[in-house]
Amino acid sequence: MNSKKYVLVANMGSSSIKLNLFEFDNNLFVSKAKVQADRVMQLNSNLKISFFNDQLFKFEKENLGIEEVLKITIEKLDEKFDFKSNPILYCAHRYVHGGKIFKMPLIVDKASIIELEKINNLAPLHNPSNLNGIIVMMNLLPKITQIAVFDTAIFRRVEEDSIYSLPIEISKRLGIEKYGFHGSSHKYVFEESTKFMDIPKEKLSGITCHLGSGCSITGWKNGTPIKNSMEYSPTSGLMMSTRTGDIDPIAVLDLAEEYGIEKTRHILTKESGLQGISGVKGGDLRDIINNMENGDTNSTLAFNMYILRIKEKIGEFIPVIGGLDFIAFTAGVGENSSLVREKVCEGFKWLGADINKNLNKTKKSGIISMEDSKIKILVIPTDEELMIAKESYNLLFSN
Repeated sequence: MNSKKYVLVANMGSSSIKLNLFEFDNNLFVSKAKVQADRVMQLNSNLKISFFNDQLFKFEKENLGIEEVLKITIEKLDEKFDFKSNPILYCAHRYVHGGKIFKMPLIVDKASIIELEKINNLAPLHNPSNLNGIIVMMNLLPKITQIAVFDTAIFRRVEEDSIYSLPIEISKRLGIEKYGFHGSSHKYVFEESTKFMDIPKEKLSGITCHLGSGCSITGWKNGTPIKNSMEYSPTSGLMMSTRTGDIDPIAVLDLAEEYGIEKTRHILTKESGLQGISGVKGGDLRDIINNMENGDTNSTLAFNMYILRIKEKIGEFIPVIGGLDFIAFTAGVGENSSLVREKVCEGFKWLGADINKNLNKTKKSGIISMEDSKIKILVIPTDEELMIAKESYNLLFSN
């Protein structure tokens, strides 16, 4: 009997952990188990493993740490899938910020860990957790290749759009430049969008909108991602659940003068955005829309600001990408909020983006624009883990 082969993909957050176990067969990746751990290192920590046949494993414990989460996960997966007989080919990790050094997926070893530690400051909410997850996995699975796939790696900005108008020697010395994030999600959504288009991929231009708790849009020109609304950090660009998005730098200096650097960092990343305007803890857009419908003025203001920022950024990108063949929505808000999609697309009806309100409310995937719409509007459920698995496979096995 032929053995099966598996690929494990990990997404390590500061307080949550996601893993996806794929079976690899005939160049196809098929998800066999998904892992979700929430409130890691907090009260009421919990771990849930969902198997493809609807079996479910749950575990709860106070202050459940990353090592314990991953150890239990590997044990339970091994019990189910027998990794001794059916090996894991590699373990791939989402890594938020690769900085100037890492422009493609990386096979991680002890030497590269030292280099990765040097860029922790570029995404202090994400990179340390990403790196810690790799180190723990290296200890739990010492014979398995660990690969880091960087959110920032796919973007190909032109030179004049890659730096800020600071003194150039300062920018180069400190690595202050425009990067871009949510790369795996944007790439997956673009690849899926091409299946609905009559234009060859290499001639296709459009916008992918990743709207979740973190939000970004990417502008694609002739099949290449040349702009992303997140720039130096995942705090920039659009208004998000708790992150400000773009803000005048002098306002940041005034905040730092009043509150200090660390408190200002916390305000910009954890207390602002939809939460800061609406007062809704966590800035959950579902709660904000519900409050708005019940007449709450702050929630209405937050929603209107959120929509305006998205429309502004798409409008900014269109002349740079030289046209607009499609707009695709993905992630938690983009996939599930028909109201957000409708309000955003209203701003581009004059350009030929004509949303079908019935399809927009009922369709979960595919085209939601009118049949004669010049610009196709799409909903594409994202699959970052699948794209990370594919990128890692290409690194290891493609000639």
